[in-house]
Amino acid sequence: MRILSILLTTLLALSACNQAPKDRFTVEGTVAGAAGEVIKMIEFTLEDAVTVDSAIIAEDGSFSITSSNTEPTVYMLSLANAGLIPVLAANGDIIKITTSAEQYISEAKVEGSEGTTELIAYFKQFNSFQEQVAALNEELMPFAETPEFDQKRAEAQEKYKTYEAGQKAYVKSFIDGNKNGVVPVFASLYAANFISPESDFDWFFSLLNRFKAENAESKYTAWFTQFVEPYANLAALQPGKPAPDFKLPTPEGDSISLSDYRGKYVLVDFWASWCAPCRQENPNIVKMYNRFKDKNFEILGVSLDKERAGWVKAIADDQLSWKQVSDLKFWDSMVTGLYAIQSIPATLLVDPDGNIVARNLRGPELEEKIASLLQ
Repeated sequence: MRILSILLTTLLALSACNQAPKDRFTVEGTVAGAAGEVIKMIEFTLEDAVTVDSAIIAEDGSFSITSSNTEPTVYMLSLANAGLIPVLAANGDIIKITTSAEQYISEAKVEGSEGTTELIAYFKQFNSFQEQVAALNEELMPFAETPEFDQKRAEAQEKYKTYEAGQKAYVKSFIDGNKNGVVPVFASLYAANFISPESDFDWFFSLLNRFKAENAESKYTAWFTQFVEPYANLAALQPGKPAPDFKLPTPEGDSISLSDYRGKYVLVDFWASWCAPCRQENPNIVKMYNRFKDKNFEILGVSLDKERAGWVKAIADDQLSWKQVSDLKFWDSMVTGLYAIQSIPATLLVDPDGNIVARNLRGPELEEKIASLLQ
């Protein structure tokens, strides 16, 4: 009996060595070619990126980081000049990652976390897409100052559309088919950098309903809800729907309504003096306005400024000769909720009957659309 007791005690001790305490988790492994480097475990929140812990990689490439959390959380293992590896961890987990500094995420192998394996595959696909886009830019650069540039750019744009369609199909398939806890929720948050709720709000809202049912208590579901719900009225802002009316003051103190433009095509241009991309786009809008202003077409500028002086100066500096309005309430302007505006510049094209023709067209695509309507 004494021998059996010793044997059982030894087995239990060995078992304990392979289990993390229930109040913490461990991420360990090896990174070839990174001895002496610092590996960080970072948590990204809606507001910030927080380094949870870090370790110096040993001479044999090994590292170990132990921490704790209150729910399954996705961290990023960061290695300088190597990139990020996503890790899904919860208290009680021991996760082992083997990789190299040279092929940090592409060679990463995981033990102890199916969710981490899935997220790494997801990130790899995004990296592959970014590499395709970078290659297109590299192919186009030699033609920048040549007569063939426009043709080569058009060819590159067609290739990009093909790559983009393939990436979107992959993302949707991954998220729709994944039932592994918070993995699809986090993947959806990441996907929002690539697929806009404005262009695919039905899908985003179906995901929101799913996540509320499957992962109601997760912080990622709360974040996803916070991100998606401002787009709730997009169903009423699709082409063919009446453009919601609004009335705002001009710099001179008068008031203008969108409905004042009935009988004409009108481009509602949402911008601000502090918005650098808006200011960069303004010369193109001026050129477009001069081309179409005598053809039953108008522009109404709606600013998200908060200071009158800066707004008025930008109007003058950028030579914006069409009517401008603003309630000077910044992102609390009535129009941001009315039109689900999450970023600027943004545009709304309205027909003579007051119905929406298109949203958020810019550059050549916007000009071509207006030209086709005014033929």
